[in-house]
Amino acid sequence: MTQNMYTPEPRQDRVDFGNVDQSTHPHLFVRYLEQSQDNDELQMLKRQSYALLEAAEGKHLLDIGCGIGDDVHALARIVGMSGKAVGVDNSQTMLS
Repeated sequence: MTQNMYTPEPRQDRVDFGNVDQSTHPHLFVRYLEQSQDNDELQMLKRQSYALLEAAEGKHLLDIGCGIGDDVHALARIVGMSGKAVGVDNSQTMLS
């Protein structure tokens, strides 16, 4: 008996946030994330994710792959002065 396994073709238009600094136009990744801040539906999903994280005053949170830091800044406001929110990213472009 043989199995027919489907292997999708690699997409040429796929965006790879794992290699931002090595891309031809790293600033386009930053612009994309900045523009996504104006998307109301996405912002609602982010607020829901903060609730699922149980982000609250005094918590300590780590955002791995923080990109431009919009989520880690929002989380820092939630955890307040008694908590801590830290963001890390492998892209110097994103962190800058």
